Amino acid sequence: MAKKDKYYSLAERMYVEEQVPITGISSRLCITEATLHKWKKEGEWERKKTAFLKSQYSCHAELYELVRKMTKKISEDYEQGISPDAGTLYFLKSMADKLPKLKAFEEAAIQTAQQENKAESTNGDLSVRIAELVDAKLTGDL
Repeated sequence: MAKKDKYYSLAERMYVEEQVPITGISSRLCITEATLHKWKKEGEWERKKTAFLKSQYSCHAELYELVRKMTKKISEDYEQGISPDAGTLYFLKSMADKLPKLKAFEEAAIQTAQQENKAESTNGDLSVRIAELVDAKLTGDL
């Protein structure tokens, strides 16, 4: 079985979804970086990675829309003399606190991924360090 048949899908997933840099994939799968760069170009992994990140980090916009709709519904109900329940008010309060933090996290995660891609083309060790920092932040180890 050819390496491409055996490892292509795994390498693509590692790059696109797990944000493992080419250097990391190379060392884990024992495939040359040149081969991985060729696969990356052929398979448009960069475009796929960008689309994946946008889909993963668009939570802020969806949550904001939910809060906006809930607020509108509460206002309409209140005008009719219906008071919101405590759970709904608690949810809105907690989301008001979390939305700015979530938006900042999403923007930072996208920026970090973009910086990682730039660093990878000039210095593989730096991109590995960036990925490690992002992982540490997301897992709470930082």
